[in-house]
Amino acid sequence: MEKANYEKPIGPWYRNFKYWNKMALDYIYSYKNIPKDERHHAEFNTFSQFMGFRLVFESNLIEGEGLSSGETIKVVKECFPSIPDSYEAMRRLIELQNKNIYDIFNHKNYDDMMKVIEQYGLSKEKILPSIKFAKKSRGYVEVAQHYSAYQQAHIFALKFIANRYMDIFKKLKNIINLKEDKSDEEVKLLDDIIQFLNEASEDEKDLFTEDKIKRLHKIMATGLLPKDAKVGAGEYRIDERMVGDFGIAFPSPELVPECMEKFIGDANSLILSAWKREKNIFEVAALISHEFVRIHPFPDFNGRVSRLILMIVLMANGVPFAVTLRGDKKGRNRYLSSLRKANKHHITPYAALIAMRVSELFREIDENILLAGLPSILSFKS
Repeated sequence: MEKANYEKPIGPWYRNFKYWNKMALDYIYSYKNIPKDERHHAEFNTFSQFMGFRLVFESNLIEGEGLSSGETIKVVKECFPSIPDSYEAMRRLIELQNKNIYDIFNHKNYDDMMKVIEQYGLSKEKILPSIKFAKKSRGYVEVAQHYSAYQQAHIFALKFIANRYMDIFKKLKNIINLKEDKSDEEVKLLDDIIQFLNEASEDEKDLFTEDKIKRLHKIMATGLLPKDAKVGAGEYRIDERMVGDFGIAFPSPELVPECMEKFIGDANSLILSAWKREKNIFEVAALISHEFVRIHPFPDFNGRVSRLILMIVLMANGVPFAVTLRGDKKGRNRYLSSLRKANKHHITPYAALIAMRVSELFREIDENILLAGLPSILSFKS
């Protein structure tokens, strides 16, 4: 097993960024080299679906709320009974109407929703009772809406990736057009690929926009905000907020719009730098996630949205599953400790925690792959 070649790090986890960074990047690049017909991808697909459940459960657990792991999975399966890991039906619903999932839950697009359900062979009898969960307890609604926001975040990452590859294929087409011995088949193939990617990405050049962030919050928080919120889900806060445990006063509500405008610009710039490998992906993910928390733009659910943002950044840069920061006592303490250090402008421990979790999750997949007698993910490292 190739991962055994990594020597055990010396000292506490937060001082071993280089160690966890190397292991995580080795896994990411090795994963990209696995041929599409390899059996490994079956395990990645199953694990990705499992991580959707885990993300919702552990993110809520970090906040000290939510249902148990078993109840979380049960709610998700009840609300999304026949939708596989690819979320093809849900993705189709979103692309068809360009509406957020909460609108669909409220049946604002009932006729089109029915068409898509029929198209994918899903049972109306099964789907409709599952979607109408408004009378359920807060915990039930919280899980269902959080999982819906997770699906939307996943789609944001997929569209960004499609756009980046579209840029690459456009450059290839320009190079081929300059060749004297170019073939019509080559040009047509690239045209077809560019058209497919263009349709998939809907020309969304930037990974983050204020509208996308607000959409995630609206899906997740509608009907769940505290009574003193004074604004609806998806709207920036209009009152002062602070965290006693950290001794932090967040920006004045009057400054939040300007803070978010700057945040979006900085985040997209960092993302492109990571995509070009000019900056480290885990440091970029830590900076973006932490900066969002420091602005604290919404009256509640900021921590959970920040962890979706973290997931989007990592997925857009090659991690094929949602990354959780663990809601158990040790994981929660590590997460809070790294945020305290980040608040003092020391971002490396948070980046180390992210890289460590990416490595640990890839190793979980590797364990199952090795049980099947297949070669380690790391054996595909170029």
